[in-house]
Amino acid sequence: MPTENQNADPATSLAAGHDLNQWKLVPVEPTETMVIDGFESEPDECFTDEGVLEQYRAMSGCQQAAFRAKLCWAAMLAAAPVPPQADLDRVTAERDALQISLNTADQSIDELNAAISRRTHRVRELEALLAAADEQADALGGLLLQTNELLYAIQGDPGAVPSSSIDAMRGRVFEALKRDRSTSVLHPQNL
Repeated sequence: MPTENQNADPATSLAAGHDLNQWKLVPVEPTETMVIDGFESEPDECFTDEGVLEQYRAMSGCQQAAFRAKLCWAAMLAAAPVPPQADLDRVTAERDALQISLNTADQSIDELNAAISRRTHRVRELEALLAAADEQADALGGLLLQTNELLYAIQGDPGAVPSSSIDAMRGRVFEALKRDRSTSVLHPQNL
C-alpha cells in the first residue's frame, strides 16, 4: 500500500511517476461485502496468525488503531467489486479525449504566443520608425523657421541676403528631406 500522500488524485500521482497499480476504482458507498470484510479484518485470536497477533499486542493503543484501520482498508479494497468493462472503457475514452483537448489547447497557446511575439516585434519596429519620424519632423520644423526668417530678409531687402546663404539653406533642407526618407512611416516598405 502506498504511504505518501494518499489523498492525491490518480492523475497527479501518475504525473509524479507513481504506479497506477497503487490505485483502485471503488464505489463511493461501500458494498455490504466490503463493510463485513472490513470489520472482520480486526486481529482475532481465532483467525489471526500468532506472529501477527503478538506484534499487534506489543503495539501502543494508537499504533493498534492505525494497524486496524490499515487492515480494514485492505480488506475493503480486496472486497470491492470490479466496475463493468463498459464503464472502464467510457472513463478511458473520456480521459483520452481530455488529453487530446489539452494537447490541442497547448498547441494553440504556443501558436498564439508566437503570434504575440511577432506582433510585439512589429510594434517595436513601428515605434522606432515613429521616433525617427519625430526627430525628422523636429529638424524640418527648425529648418522651416530658418527658411521663414530668410524669406523675410529677402522680402525686406532682396540684395541683403547673399546667394551663398540661400544655397546653404537649400542644401540643409534638401539633406534633411533626403536623410531619413527610407525610415519614413509613410515609405511603402514600412507600411
